[in-house]
Amino acid sequence: MAKRFIDTEIWDKEKFCSSSDKQKLLTLFITSKCDQIGVFKMANMLVTAYIGSPVTEEDILSIPVDIEKIGEGKYWLSNFCKFQYGELKETCKPHKKYIEMLKSEGLVERVSKGYPKGINTLQEKEEEKEEDKEEESNNTMSWIDEADATYLSICENFYKRLVELDRVKKNTEWKSKSWYDAFRLLLTTDGVSTEEFNRVMKYYFATPRTQYTPIADSPVSVRSKWQKLKDYQQRGSTGCKIDNSNLDTRP
Repeated sequence: MAKRFIDTEIWDKEKFCSSSDKQKLLTLFITSKCDQIGVFKMANMLVTAYIGSPVTEEDILSIPVDIEKIGEGKYWLSNFCKFQYGELKETCKPHKKYIEMLKSEGLVERVSKGYPKGINTLQEKEEEKEEDKEEESNNTMSWIDEADATYLSICENFYKRLVELDRVKKNTEWKSKSWYDAFRLLLTTDGVSTEEFNRVMKYYFATPRTQYTPIADSPVSVRSKWQKLKDYQQRGSTGCKIDNSNLDTRP
């Protein structure tokens, strides 16, 4: 039976914590079910059965770890080998198999030669942190440059309403990829209509904190609990009067 190392600190990482329940489950599922070099082959019916709901390519590519598509129905966790094995060496018998598998997928050149976990110097760790910050900054700029103004506007209006209701810190960064993706997927992949979205969001803002609200005031939480929130809205469980003015998060 194959065994995998798991990064126990993943539960403390903001990107993972702000992901939907489905994304978190997919992350653990793919990490467990991929092969020895991190390649995961999609089998729609099987994945749907395990996860409990339909899984799309967009769902897989949106999980909060480094993953990319390398073929039709085939995905790769690009940091898998480095985390699991450290530096792959031809002189290490178990590594030979992994190197051959990487070659067969055309990925051997993509796996950089690093150090085994635990022997990095303090200076090297600091340099890696700076590189990660620079890469994150570049990635942020790239997605914003290509972002749809409609969903950015929804994020901004959502943030402004939370500020007015004193339900979020004023220095919260609303222009984030996780916020953008949550609303975009809710209104596209999840098939929520504009009318339904506006109606339920009005209920969301009108509901006092003493009654039902998602655990965190964020688009990611709204999306992960959408069906429950909609059910509450339809039943009118709070009995509160909804002010229809200035609550629309649409542009």
